[in-house]
Order: sequence, then structure tokens, then C-alpha cells
Amino acid sequence: MEVARGLEGVLFTESRMCFIDGEAGRLYYYGIPIQELAEKSTFEETTFLLLHGRLPGREELAAFKKDLARGGPCRTTSLPLSDVTPPRPTP
Repeated sequence: MEVARGLEGVLFTESRMCFIDGEAGRLYYYGIPIQELAEKSTFEETTFLLLHGRLPGREELAAFKKDLARGGPCRTTSLPLSDVTPPRPTP
């Protein structure tokens, strides 16, 4: 049995979270270019985006920062397992 390293041989054709335009060398998370996130968003804003699929409002960001500072669980929605696994996973 051959074991692939990293994501070698793993193919995803659709994702709500990200889009990779390989020809143009661009990466987007929820429609926002990664370059824009790197230049204009804080760590906390980007983390909120990845967990919730949208950037936070002012009050949400303040609450999220408090949760992170406490070291406790952050209020988040969980993704259904079907959103993060391929339709026919390799055994």
C-alpha cells in the first residue's frame, strides 16, 4: 500500500471556503484575496473569517478577542463533516 504525503493526490474541485486561481497565482478566502487579508485584516479578523465564513462586526470582533485572550473556547459554528470531507474518501 502506498501512502501519499501531505495533500499529494488529494483533489478538491469545489470549496465554499477558498478559491485558488493557479494560473493567476491568486488565493481567496470567502471571496477576499489573501493579499488583502494580509495587508488589511488582523489575526483575529482573519481567524473569525475562517471560522464563520464572514468578517466580524465591531462588537463580534471585541467579543471574539476576549474569548481568545481568556484561552477558552471561542463561540463558533461547527462545519458539517460533509463540508470538509471528499464524497468518496480513501479508506
